Amino acid sequence: MKDGSKLSSRTADPAAGDAGRQARVFAAVARTRGEDARGWLASNGLLDPHARVLADEAHVFLPLSEASVPGASTPLEAAEAVPVRAGGRVDGGDLGPAAQAFATHFGASFEVRETEVRTRDRGAYTEVADVPPEARATLPQGFDLIGDIALVKFTPENRPWEAQVADAILRSTRGVRAVAADEGVEGERRLRAVRKVGGEGPLTTVHKEFGLAIEVDLERAFFTPRLAGERRRLALEVAPGERVLDAFAGVGPITLHIARAQPTASVVAVDVSGDAVAILRANAARNRLANIEAHAADFHDFARAARPASFTRVVMNLPHRAKEFLPDALPLVVEGGIVHLYAILPLEHVLPEQGALRRIGAQAGREVTILRARPIKSYSPNDIYVAFDLRVQRAPPSRPAPG
Repeated sequence: MKDGSKLSSRTADPAAGDAGRQARVFAAVARTRGEDARGWLASNGLLDPHARVLADEAHVFLPLSEASVPGASTPLEAAEAVPVRAGGRVDGGDLGPAAQAFATHFGASFEVRETEVRTRDRGAYTEVADVPPEARATLPQGFDLIGDIALVKFTPENRPWEAQVADAILRSTRGVRAVAADEGVEGERRLRAVRKVGGEGPLTTVHKEFGLAIEVDLERAFFTPRLAGERRRLALEVAPGERVLDAFAGVGPITLHIARAQPTASVVAVDVSGDAVAILRANAARNRLANIEAHAADFHDFARAARPASFTRVVMNLPHRAKEFLPDALPLVVEGGIVHLYAILPLEHVLPEQGALRRIGAQAGREVTILRARPIKSYSPNDIYVAFDLRVQRAPPSRPAPG
Protein backbone atom coordinates (compact mmCIF):
# COMPACT_ATOMS: atom_id res chain seq x y z
CA MET A 1 0.00 0.00 0.00
CA LYS A 2 1.26 3.41 -0.87
CA ASP A 3 2.38 5.90 1.72
CA GLY A 4 -0.65 7.75 3.10
CA SER A 5 -3.01 5.63 1.04
CA LYS A 6 -6.64 4.83 1.63
CA LEU A 7 -8.09 3.54 4.82
CA SER A 8 -8.62 -0.18 5.00
CA SER A 9 -12.18 -1.15 4.18
CA ARG A 10 -12.26 -3.68 6.99
CA THR A 11 -14.20 -2.26 9.94
CA ALA A 12 -15.60 -3.67 13.13
CA ASP A 13 -18.91 -3.07 14.86
CA PRO A 14 -17.97 -1.66 18.27
CA ALA A 15 -20.56 -3.70 20.15
CA ALA A 16 -20.01 -7.39 19.53
CA GLY A 17 -23.32 -9.16 20.04
CA ASP A 18 -25.60 -6.22 19.13
CA ALA A 19 -27.84 -6.19 16.08
CA GLY A 20 -26.68 -4.58 12.84
CA ARG A 21 -24.05 -5.29 10.21
CA GLN A 22 -20.97 -7.15 11.36
CA ALA A 23 -18.04 -8.97 9.85
CA ARG A 24 -18.11 -12.76 9.77
CA VAL A 25 -15.89 -15.51 8.44
CA PHE A 26 -17.93 -17.19 5.71
CA ALA A 27 -17.56 -20.62 4.16
CA ALA A 28 -18.36 -20.60 0.45
CA VAL A 29 -19.79 -23.85 -0.93
CA ALA A 30 -21.58 -24.80 -4.15
CA ARG A 31 -25.33 -24.11 -3.97
CA THR A 32 -26.03 -27.78 -4.71
CA ARG A 33 -24.36 -28.72 -1.43
CA GLY A 34 -25.63 -25.78 0.63
CA GLU A 35 -28.14 -27.62 2.83
CA ASP A 36 -25.79 -30.50 3.59
CA ALA A 37 -22.99 -28.05 4.38
CA ARG A 38 -25.21 -25.98 6.65
CA GLY A 39 -26.29 -29.07 8.56
CA TRP A 40 -22.68 -30.21 8.98
CA LEU A 41 -21.62 -26.81 10.31
CA ALA A 42 -24.57 -26.63 12.70
CA SER A 43 -24.01 -30.11 14.09
CA ASN A 44 -20.33 -29.32 14.69
CA GLY A 45 -20.93 -25.95 16.36
CA LEU A 46 -19.37 -24.01 13.48
CA LEU A 47 -22.46 -22.18 12.19
CA ASP A 48 -23.43 -18.75 13.52
CA PRO A 49 -27.25 -18.99 13.63
CA HIS A 50 -27.64 -15.25 14.32
CA ALA A 51 -25.99 -14.06 11.09
CA ARG A 52 -27.65 -13.88 7.69
CA VAL A 53 -26.64 -16.44 5.05
CA LEU A 54 -25.52 -14.91 1.74
CA ALA A 55 -25.63 -16.33 -1.79
CA ASP A 56 -24.87 -15.68 -5.43
CA GLU A 57 -25.76 -17.68 -8.55
CA ALA A 58 -23.20 -20.40 -7.87
CA HIS A 59 -22.44 -20.35 -4.14
CA VAL A 60 -23.93 -20.19 -0.69
CA PHE A 61 -21.93 -18.27 1.93
CA LEU A 62 -22.43 -19.70 5.41
CA PRO A 63 -21.47 -17.55 8.44
CA LEU A 64 -19.14 -19.26 10.88
CA SER A 65 -19.18 -19.15 14.67
CA GLU A 66 -16.29 -18.35 17.00
CA ALA A 67 -15.40 -22.07 16.97
CA SER A 68 -13.87 -21.54 13.51
CA VAL A 69 -10.87 -19.70 15.02
CA PRO A 70 -9.19 -21.29 18.07
CA GLY A 71 -9.49 -19.04 21.12
CA ALA A 72 -12.05 -16.59 19.71
CA SER A 73 -14.96 -15.85 22.05
CA THR A 74 -17.42 -14.33 19.52
CA PRO A 75 -17.97 -14.69 15.76
CA LEU A 76 -16.94 -11.05 15.28
CA GLU A 77 -13.73 -11.67 17.23
CA ALA A 78 -13.00 -14.60 14.91
CA ALA A 79 -13.53 -12.42 11.81
CA GLU A 80 -11.24 -9.71 13.18
CA ALA A 81 -8.51 -12.17 14.08
CA VAL A 82 -7.86 -13.97 10.79
CA PRO A 83 -5.43 -12.53 8.21
CA VAL A 84 -7.42 -11.33 5.19
CA ARG A 85 -6.02 -11.42 1.68
CA ALA A 86 -7.13 -9.66 -1.50
CA GLY A 87 -10.87 -9.78 -2.05
CA GLY A 88 -11.51 -10.70 1.57
CA ARG A 89 -10.16 -14.22 1.12
CA VAL A 90 -9.02 -16.24 4.13
CA ASP A 91 -6.54 -19.13 4.02
CA GLY A 92 -8.09 -22.22 5.57
CA GLY A 93 -4.78 -22.87 7.31
CA ASP A 94 -5.49 -19.83 9.51
CA LEU A 95 -8.67 -21.48 10.83
CA GLY A 96 -9.12 -24.34 13.27
CA PRO A 97 -9.01 -28.05 12.44
CA ALA A 98 -12.81 -28.42 12.30
CA ALA A 99 -13.11 -25.69 9.67
CA GLN A 100 -10.26 -27.25 7.70
CA ALA A 101 -12.00 -30.63 7.82
CA PHE A 102 -15.18 -28.96 6.55
CA ALA A 103 -13.24 -27.42 3.64
CA THR A 104 -11.82 -30.80 2.67
CA HIS A 105 -15.19 -32.52 2.82
CA PHE A 106 -17.24 -29.87 0.98
CA GLY A 107 -14.62 -28.21 -1.22
CA ALA A 108 -15.21 -24.94 0.61
CA SER A 109 -13.25 -21.74 0.55
CA PHE A 110 -13.32 -18.98 3.17
CA GLU A 111 -13.62 -15.21 3.20
CA VAL A 112 -14.57 -12.33 5.46
CA ARG A 113 -17.74 -10.41 4.59
CA GLU A 114 -20.23 -8.19 6.38
CA THR A 115 -23.78 -9.36 6.97
CA GLU A 116 -26.86 -8.58 9.01
CA VAL A 117 -26.75 -9.98 12.53
CA ARG A 118 -29.75 -10.42 14.81
CA THR A 119 -29.59 -9.39 18.45
CA ARG A 120 -27.97 -12.07 20.59
CA ASP A 121 -28.12 -12.72 24.35
CA ARG A 122 -26.77 -9.31 25.37
CA GLY A 123 -29.90 -7.55 24.18
CA ALA A 124 -32.35 -10.25 25.29
CA TYR A 125 -32.34 -9.06 28.90
CA THR A 126 -34.63 -6.18 27.89
CA GLU A 127 -37.45 -8.68 27.42
CA VAL A 128 -37.44 -9.65 31.11
CA ALA A 129 -36.55 -6.29 32.68
CA ASP A 130 -39.18 -5.21 35.22
CA VAL A 131 -39.81 -1.73 33.79
CA PRO A 132 -42.89 0.06 32.43
CA PRO A 133 -43.61 -0.74 28.77
CA GLU A 134 -42.84 2.84 27.71
CA ALA A 135 -39.36 2.59 29.33
CA ARG A 136 -38.32 -0.67 27.65
CA ALA A 137 -37.27 0.95 24.37
CA THR A 138 -34.94 3.32 26.24
CA LEU A 139 -32.89 0.60 27.95
CA PRO A 140 -29.25 -0.04 26.90
CA GLN A 141 -29.33 -2.39 23.92
CA GLY A 142 -26.15 -4.23 24.86
CA PHE A 143 -23.20 -4.35 27.24
CA ASP A 144 -19.59 -5.43 27.43
CA LEU A 145 -18.91 -8.75 29.08
CA ILE A 146 -15.54 -8.76 30.89
CA GLY A 147 -15.02 -12.11 32.53
CA ASP A 148 -18.10 -12.57 34.70
CA ILE A 149 -18.88 -8.83 34.94
CA ALA A 150 -21.38 -7.05 32.69
CA LEU A 151 -20.33 -3.44 32.04
CA VAL A 152 -23.25 -1.22 31.01
CA LYS A 153 -23.35 2.38 29.78
CA PHE A 154 -26.39 4.21 31.05
CA THR A 155 -27.82 7.51 29.82
CA PRO A 156 -29.80 10.12 31.80
CA GLU A 157 -32.90 8.67 30.17
CA ASN A 158 -32.44 5.10 31.41
CA ARG A 159 -30.40 5.69 34.58
CA PRO A 160 -33.53 5.49 36.80
CA TRP A 161 -33.80 1.83 35.77
CA GLU A 162 -30.24 0.76 36.71
CA ALA A 163 -31.37 -1.70 39.39
CA GLN A 164 -33.94 -3.30 37.09
CA VAL A 165 -31.42 -3.57 34.24
CA ALA A 166 -28.84 -5.20 36.54
CA ASP A 167 -31.41 -7.67 37.87
CA ALA A 168 -32.54 -8.59 34.34
CA ILE A 169 -28.98 -9.14 33.11
CA LEU A 170 -28.15 -11.33 36.12
CA ARG A 171 -31.28 -13.42 35.55
CA SER A 172 -31.01 -13.78 31.77
CA THR A 173 -27.30 -13.94 30.96
CA ARG A 174 -25.38 -17.06 31.82
CA GLY A 175 -22.12 -16.61 33.73
CA VAL A 176 -22.64 -13.01 34.86
CA ARG A 177 -21.83 -12.48 38.56
CA ALA A 178 -21.93 -8.69 38.82
CA VAL A 179 -23.16 -5.69 36.86
CA ALA A 180 -21.31 -2.35 36.82
CA ALA A 181 -22.13 1.04 35.36
CA ASP A 182 -19.49 2.43 32.97
CA GLU A 183 -19.25 6.16 33.63
CA GLY A 184 -16.42 6.93 31.21
CA VAL A 185 -12.63 6.99 31.07
CA GLU A 186 -10.88 9.83 32.81
CA GLY A 187 -7.44 11.03 33.89
CA GLU A 188 -3.88 10.49 32.67
CA ARG A 189 -3.98 6.83 33.71
CA ARG A 190 -7.11 6.12 31.63
CA LEU A 191 -9.03 4.78 34.61
CA ARG A 192 -12.62 3.91 33.91
CA ALA A 193 -15.07 5.28 36.45
CA VAL A 194 -17.20 2.27 37.41
CA ARG A 195 -19.90 1.68 39.95
CA LYS A 196 -21.41 -1.67 40.88
CA VAL A 197 -25.18 -1.67 40.42
CA GLY A 198 -25.98 -5.35 40.99
CA GLY A 199 -24.67 -8.79 41.78
CA GLU A 200 -22.00 -10.02 44.14
CA GLY A 201 -18.27 -9.72 44.78
CA PRO A 202 -15.60 -7.21 43.74
CA LEU A 203 -15.10 -5.71 40.29
CA THR A 204 -12.13 -7.98 39.72
CA THR A 205 -12.38 -10.85 37.28
CA VAL A 206 -10.47 -13.10 34.87
CA HIS A 207 -11.32 -12.46 31.23
CA LYS A 208 -10.72 -15.20 28.62
CA GLU A 209 -9.47 -14.11 25.19
CA PHE A 210 -7.98 -16.35 22.49
CA GLY A 211 -6.78 -18.85 25.10
CA LEU A 212 -5.33 -16.21 27.43
CA ALA A 213 -6.56 -15.69 30.99
CA ILE A 214 -6.35 -11.96 31.73
CA GLU A 215 -6.93 -10.72 35.26
CA VAL A 216 -8.75 -7.39 35.24
CA ASP A 217 -9.54 -4.98 38.07
CA LEU A 218 -12.01 -2.51 36.60
CA GLU A 219 -11.43 -0.03 39.42
CA ARG A 220 -7.63 0.02 39.17
CA ALA A 221 -6.79 -0.35 35.46
CA PHE A 222 -8.43 0.22 32.09
CA PHE A 223 -9.47 -2.77 29.98
CA THR A 224 -11.79 -3.19 27.00
CA PRO A 225 -12.80 -6.50 25.41
CA ARG A 226 -13.64 -4.71 22.15
CA LEU A 227 -10.05 -4.75 20.87
CA ALA A 228 -9.53 -8.50 21.13
CA GLY A 229 -9.34 -8.99 17.37
CA GLU A 230 -6.96 -6.08 16.94
CA ARG A 231 -4.67 -7.42 19.68
CA ARG A 232 -4.60 -10.82 18.00
CA ARG A 233 -3.92 -9.29 14.57
CA LEU A 234 -1.04 -7.24 15.90
CA ALA A 235 0.49 -10.20 17.73
CA LEU A 236 0.48 -12.31 14.58
CA GLU A 237 2.56 -9.65 12.78
CA VAL A 238 5.48 -10.07 15.19
CA ALA A 239 8.34 -12.12 13.75
CA PRO A 240 10.61 -14.55 15.64
CA GLY A 241 13.25 -12.89 17.76
CA GLU A 242 11.75 -9.40 17.74
CA ARG A 243 12.12 -7.08 20.71
CA VAL A 244 8.83 -5.29 21.23
CA LEU A 245 7.94 -2.34 23.46
CA ASP A 246 4.36 -2.00 24.70
CA ALA A 247 4.47 1.63 25.76
CA PHE A 248 1.14 1.94 27.61
CA ALA A 249 0.54 -1.65 28.56
CA GLY A 250 -2.13 -1.50 31.27
CA VAL A 251 -2.82 -4.99 32.61
CA GLY A 252 -1.04 -6.37 29.53
CA PRO A 253 -3.54 -7.66 26.96
CA ILE A 254 -1.34 -6.68 24.00
CA THR A 255 1.84 -7.79 25.77
CA LEU A 256 0.30 -11.17 26.59
CA HIS A 257 -0.94 -11.74 23.04
CA ILE A 258 2.49 -11.01 21.56
CA ALA A 259 4.37 -13.09 24.13
CA ARG A 260 2.04 -16.06 23.55
CA ALA A 261 1.94 -15.81 19.74
CA GLN A 262 5.72 -15.42 19.35
CA PRO A 263 7.58 -17.20 22.18
CA THR A 264 11.02 -16.25 20.81
CA ALA A 265 10.20 -12.55 20.94
CA SER A 266 10.85 -10.49 24.06
CA VAL A 267 8.26 -7.95 25.16
CA VAL A 268 9.02 -4.96 27.39
CA ALA A 269 5.86 -3.52 28.92
CA VAL A 270 5.64 -0.05 30.48
CA ASP A 271 2.79 1.65 32.29
CA VAL A 272 2.62 4.65 34.60
CA SER A 273 0.25 2.79 36.94
CA GLY A 274 1.97 0.56 39.47
CA ASP A 275 -1.37 -1.18 40.10
CA ALA A 276 -1.71 -2.07 36.43
CA VAL A 277 1.87 -3.34 36.21
CA ALA A 278 1.38 -5.54 39.28
CA ILE A 279 -1.63 -7.13 37.58
CA LEU A 280 0.34 -7.46 34.33
CA ARG A 281 3.09 -9.39 36.12
CA ALA A 282 0.48 -11.64 37.69
CA ASN A 283 -1.04 -12.19 34.24
CA ALA A 284 2.34 -13.18 32.80
CA ALA A 285 2.74 -15.74 35.58
CA ARG A 286 -0.86 -16.96 35.21
CA ASN A 287 -0.28 -17.66 31.51
CA ARG A 288 3.26 -19.04 32.07
CA LEU A 289 4.90 -16.46 29.84
CA ALA A 290 8.55 -15.87 30.68
CA ASN A 291 9.39 -13.53 27.78
CA ILE A 292 7.84 -10.42 29.40
CA GLU A 293 9.65 -7.65 31.28
CA ALA A 294 7.39 -5.10 33.00
CA HIS A 295 8.19 -1.60 34.27
CA ALA A 296 6.09 0.84 36.29
CA ALA A 297 7.26 4.17 34.89
CA ASP A 298 6.22 7.33 33.11
CA PHE A 299 6.99 6.75 29.43
CA HIS A 300 8.98 9.98 29.08
CA ASP A 301 11.30 8.80 31.90
CA PHE A 302 11.53 5.26 30.56
CA ALA A 303 12.43 6.45 27.05
CA ARG A 304 15.16 8.79 28.30
CA ALA A 305 16.82 5.91 30.18
CA ALA A 306 16.40 3.25 27.45
CA ARG A 307 19.08 2.33 24.93
CA PRO A 308 18.48 3.96 21.51
CA ALA A 309 17.53 1.74 18.58
CA SER A 310 16.77 -1.20 20.87
CA PHE A 311 13.26 -2.20 19.72
CA THR A 312 12.07 -3.61 16.42
CA ARG A 313 8.48 -2.63 17.16
CA VAL A 314 6.74 -0.16 19.49
CA VAL A 315 3.04 -0.30 20.35
CA MET A 316 1.47 3.00 21.46
CA ASN A 317 -2.12 2.34 22.49
CA LEU A 318 -2.98 5.54 24.35
CA PRO A 319 -5.45 6.85 21.79
CA HIS A 320 -6.09 10.33 23.16
CA ARG A 321 -2.42 11.15 23.83
CA ALA A 322 -0.09 8.72 22.02
CA LYS A 323 1.03 11.31 19.47
CA GLU A 324 2.58 13.53 22.15
CA PHE A 325 4.84 10.63 23.18
CA LEU A 326 5.96 9.78 19.63
CA PRO A 327 9.14 11.97 19.83
CA ASP A 328 10.19 9.87 22.85
CA ALA A 329 9.48 6.59 21.08
CA LEU A 330 11.14 7.23 17.71
CA PRO A 331 14.79 7.10 18.92
CA LEU A 332 14.09 3.68 20.45
CA VAL A 333 13.15 2.07 17.11
CA VAL A 334 15.72 0.22 15.01
CA GLU A 335 16.26 1.25 11.40
CA GLY A 336 13.20 0.09 9.46
CA GLY A 337 11.29 -0.79 12.62
CA ILE A 338 7.56 -0.36 13.14
CA VAL A 339 5.42 1.82 15.39
CA HIS A 340 1.76 0.97 15.90
CA LEU A 341 0.13 4.22 17.06
CA TYR A 342 -3.56 4.40 17.98
CA ALA A 343 -5.71 7.52 17.89
CA ILE A 344 -9.33 8.58 18.31
CA LEU A 345 -10.39 11.26 15.84
CA PRO A 346 -13.01 12.14 13.23
CA LEU A 347 -12.73 10.28 9.93
CA GLU A 348 -12.01 13.51 8.04
CA HIS A 349 -8.98 14.14 10.28
CA VAL A 350 -7.27 10.82 9.47
CA LEU A 351 -5.46 12.08 6.38
CA PRO A 352 -4.22 15.34 8.01
CA GLU A 353 -3.08 13.29 11.00
CA GLN A 354 -0.76 11.30 8.74
CA GLY A 355 0.95 14.53 7.75
CA ALA A 356 1.29 15.50 11.43
CA LEU A 357 2.94 12.16 12.23
CA ARG A 358 5.45 12.63 9.40
CA ARG A 359 6.30 16.10 10.67
CA ILE A 360 6.90 14.77 14.17
CA GLY A 361 9.27 12.22 12.64
CA ALA A 362 11.14 14.87 10.67
CA GLN A 363 11.59 16.98 13.79
CA ALA A 364 13.11 13.95 15.52
CA GLY A 365 15.45 13.24 12.57
CA ARG A 366 13.42 10.24 11.38
CA GLU A 367 11.56 9.52 8.18
CA VAL A 368 8.11 8.17 9.08
CA THR A 369 6.29 6.23 6.35
CA ILE A 370 2.58 5.53 6.83
CA LEU A 371 2.16 1.88 5.91
CA ARG A 372 -1.52 1.70 6.83
CA ALA A 373 -4.23 3.71 8.51
CA ARG A 374 -6.89 1.28 9.66
CA PRO A 375 -10.24 2.10 11.28
CA ILE A 376 -10.70 -0.34 14.17
CA LYS A 377 -14.11 0.58 15.55
CA SER A 378 -16.49 3.45 16.16
CA TYR A 379 -15.83 5.40 19.35
CA SER A 380 -18.63 7.95 19.29
CA PRO A 381 -21.08 9.25 16.68
CA ASN A 382 -18.33 11.50 15.29
CA ASP A 383 -15.06 9.73 16.11
CA ILE A 384 -13.38 6.48 15.14
CA TYR A 385 -10.59 4.45 16.70
CA VAL A 386 -7.73 4.30 14.17
CA ALA A 387 -4.45 2.36 14.05
CA PHE A 388 -1.54 3.98 12.22
CA ASP A 389 1.20 1.52 11.26
CA LEU A 390 4.42 3.50 10.77
CA ARG A 391 7.81 2.49 9.41
CA VAL A 392 10.70 4.42 10.97
CA GLN A 393 13.99 5.15 9.19
CA ARG A 394 16.76 7.69 9.54
CA ALA A 395 15.93 10.87 7.70
CA PRO A 396 18.03 11.28 4.55
CA PRO A 397 20.65 14.06 4.75
CA SER A 398 19.30 17.37 3.55
CA ARG A 399 20.66 18.51 0.22
CA PRO A 400 22.43 21.86 0.11
CA ALA A 401 20.54 24.59 -1.65
CA PRO A 402 21.78 25.24 -5.19
CA GLY A 403 24.44 27.98 -5.23
